[in-house]
Amino acid sequence: MKKIIYFLTLNFILIFLSACGSIKTKTLSLSPEEQTKLRAVQSKTYAVDKDTLLRAVVANLQDFNFVIEKIDYDSGLVVGLQDIWRVKALLETPQNAWMTKNKKTFGNFAEDTAKVRISVAISQNKDKTFLVRANGEYRRFISASTIIEGEFNGAEAYQDFFANLDKAIFRETNLGANK
Repeated sequence: MKKIIYFLTLNFILIFLSACGSIKTKTLSLSPEEQTKLRAVQSKTYAVDKDTLLRAVVANLQDFNFVIEKIDYDSGLVVGLQDIWRVKALLETPQNAWMTKNKKTFGNFAEDTAKVRISVAISQNKDKTFLVRANGEYRRFISASTIIEGEFNGAEAYQDFFANLDKAIFRETNLGANK
């Protein structure tokens, strides 16, 4: 009987504690002009074939230490997840000291407890070029019960992403990538 009471009490405490957590979502209300500017920063047009572009996007995300969660060739969608804590832990080990010169994370997180998810959509334009649009979201874990979520709306992270994507496309098209 004592075991049953102990078990029920423990379950009640666990359920109560899990219900106490809070998620604070950081939603930004952008004006139509700000939304247009943000879309312009998140998008870039390329005049290469879809296969090359898709391989370059995947390579670029991996260069930023993203784990690829989804690749859908037909819809042109690539989704990656970056765990800032895992990336920093990997880069700070002595055997990986050489990597610290090239460590890349999407956005500027001083906190060690953040996750970043990026979705990259590739769509064909009427003129046979392809539009690449990236959208980054983050989740910061402030405490066990406080999580802040939001979207990247600054230009710097997207500029870095597209500058590195340009290099990845160059490598794919000019340096003998397997086709």
